[in-house]
Amino acid sequence: MPKITFSNRNNEFYQSLKIAVDEYFEKNRIKRTGDWRLYTKTIVLIGSAITCYCLLIFGKMNALPAFAVCALLGYCMACIGFSVMHDANHGSYSTKPWINDLLGLSMNFMEPVHFSGNKNITSFIILILT
Repeated sequence: MPKITFSNRNNEFYQSLKIAVDEYFEKNRIKRTGDWRLYTKTIVLIGSAITCYCLLIFGKMNALPAFAVCALLGYCMACIGFSVMHDANHGSYSTKPWINDLLGLSMNFMEPVHFSGNKNITSFIILILT
């Protein structure tokens, strides 16, 4: 099945919308990249994920608190994926593409952990539920 693509090069609506958006940013003197709120959100989310991960690895806790921290880590990772990576992939962090590329891949640091521990975690969850 052939891939369906759309070209916006000769689309009048797209061109007029792009001009209107550019004029809005210029008129209101708004940068096309994010402000302090974007960077604060990023620091809080990534910092929270790292904190949860370190608590799980280095902290000594019972199963219930560990499960709660796991849930919080999952929530943080989802927020990073849906928010930080999304904003970065739209070029919101910097005019330098490599910074946006780096933050767009921000969840990839968990990939080795995911692949190495996936079967163990799944087995653990099945053991708890049965």
